[in-house]
Amino acid sequence: MSRLAGALLAAILAGVQEAKTPEKVDLLQGLDFKKDAVLGKWAFEEKVLVAPTVRFGRLQLPYRPPEEYDVRLVAERKAGADSIVLGLVGKGRQFAVVIDAFAKDPSSGVDRVDGKAFPDNETKHPGRVVENGKKVEIRVSVRKDRLTVTLVGKPLVDWKADWSRVSLFEDWAVPDTGALFLGAWTAPWHVHALELTPITGEGRRTR
Repeated sequence: MSRLAGALLAAILAGVQEAKTPEKVDLLQGLDFKKDAVLGKWAFEEKVLVAPTVRFGRLQLPYRPPEEYDVRLVAERKAGADSIVLGLVGKGRQFAVVIDAFAKDPSSGVDRVDGKAFPDNETKHPGRVVENGKKVEIRVSVRKDRLTVTLVGKPLVDWKADWSRVSLFEDWAVPDTGALFLGAWTAPWHVHALELTPITGEGRRTR
């Protein structure tokens, strides 16, 4: 093979590889708290998103996800002993993943499955998983038939998903039922990163 042909082949392969690499979406970009804050005072301190310390504090993200996607959340609980919540969508149905809820008998999981809250359905992960004052990386994988959640690389949820079984508790509701959202419950959470990687289908910003 000539040098020219080799160079052309390398360029083609590089292009194919680049095309296969999905572009990440920064979900913290483009937020407008006057429009997106559903409950509680959300704010940026420099580049860190600070959640309110209220019950059912939530922020609608101006983004509708594709059919399959990954989410990466880097967050830190500064004090207290309660949860951060990721509002997700599976096959058009909104639901929530709750991380580290309750001071007593703490647990994490999917809220809700068959109308049951996460401590009472098969996705429950018992025990405290977040240490205050330390950043944690939470990764969520939403697929056609599976949902996985890991925290610092350790599995929290591995659920063979039936999206017809999920729903959203009414007190976590946001105006756009097809959008992602972020929630917090009474504890001061700082969000350092929140990004989505499309896998199949196309997501879109709603603003």
